[in-house]
Amino acid sequence: MVALRKKHLLIEALIQAIGGLLTVGGVVGLLIAAFIAMAGDRLSGLGGMVFAIFSFFLGFDLYRLRNGARIILMILICPVLTVFPYGTGITVGVVALLLKASVVCTQEYRQIIEATPEMRYTTSPKTWTILAILLTVVIGAMVWWSHR
Repeated sequence: MVALRKKHLLIEALIQAIGGLLTVGGVVGLLIAAFIAMAGDRLSGLGGMVFAIFSFFLGFDLYRLRNGARIILMILICPVLTVFPYGTGITVGVVALLLKASVVCTQEYRQIIEATPEMRYTTSPKTWTILAILLTVVIGAMVWWSHR
């Protein structure tokens, strides 16, 4: 039981990260769609709200490792594969991750999670350092670009 969880811990964390991004994206999208609707384009705003609410619930279920959300996301992400080159690289990685998550998104695995709550995926300090450097470079470039 512990060995199975340890083996799939990274996949579990990545799936939950994608679910979290979809959930936050749904909230932000809902706010943007509401502003669009208030600005006068009610049809676009309403369409955006429906899409944002769907994204929120899909992300929430994916974060909770629900298999139905994993399958729906795999179906919905396939058209993005045609957006070459950006959509292809990222989407292939997400689809591969969703295919690997077939074990993680089962009821049996949820029981393993409940039996081993002390196990968590931890990001290494080296990764946090690289992320901090990248973020600093990006913010520095944005500030430099805005003051040119």
